[in-house]
Amino acid sequence: MVHSFSWFLERLWGSPVSSKQVAVFRVVICLLFFVIGPEESQWVSSRWNPVGFWPEDSMLSADTLHILHNALRGCVGLALVGFGGRAVLALAGLGSAFFISYSFNFEHNQILSALTFAMLALAVLPANDSWSVDRLLGFPIKERTDAELIWPFKLVQAYVMSIYAAAGFAKLQMSGWDWAFSENFPLILVSSESRSIIADLLLDGPWELIQMGAALVVLLEVLSPFMILSSKLRIFFALEIVVFQVGVTLIMGRHYAFLSFPLIYLMSLPWSEWRRSHETKTV
Repeated sequence: MVHSFSWFLERLWGSPVSSKQVAVFRVVICLLFFVIGPEESQWVSSRWNPVGFWPEDSMLSADTLHILHNALRGCVGLALVGFGGRAVLALAGLGSAFFISYSFNFEHNQILSALTFAMLALAVLPANDSWSVDRLLGFPIKERTDAELIWPFKLVQAYVMSIYAAAGFAKLQMSGWDWAFSENFPLILVSSESRSIIADLLLDGPWELIQMGAALVVLLEVLSPFMILSSKLRIFFALEIVVFQVGVTLIMGRHYAFLSFPLIYLMSLPWSEWRRSHETKTV
């Protein structure tokens, strides 16, 4: 029984992560931040629609927001080149979290939340041990255990999975399986002003196909948390969300920034898991 439990923990925990993969993760997250991160234009509307933690009487001035925004971008730039260690990454993550709390744009906040979570995960990782200015300057490098490197990646994986799971359960709570098997989703496509020619082709065909696709999406979203249980399921989930997000982008003609979800998740999967999966197939 003890052996079986150890085997389960090993499958759940996954393969070790190298310091080079941590460095690649750092670079990708920082570059993503410059592509889809907070923009100053979004904070203007927030002054007229204060929400959440910041009621109207505690809103910051435009000049203060400008300074904080530039400071945040500066921290992300330093993190990109690997300078300043965990302190800079923590400031970048906390700064991003602050700006999430400052905007009322739910869609943008949902996108930025995964990026912010990944940045905070980097703050507890030895992200500058490889391919960094800190390394070039000769800052001391400590020996790291596998556990130190893998658990923040597992948190990122779990967070991305929870986003999809929450979306699936929200659909079921809203209207049950009628969300998929009624005319709801076809009408979403009809009302979309940015839909593509692919959406038009789907609407011209049997709507039952659209409904079956919507039901499959909800089912896979609800099952997302179970995908963390083994390396094969984690890889399946990676391929699944790549296909899903690319499909949504091609059909709806928007949601480009949501492609960051599969990218962040893919970057958090240990490279050794991909190799082990490939070796299993070739045996």
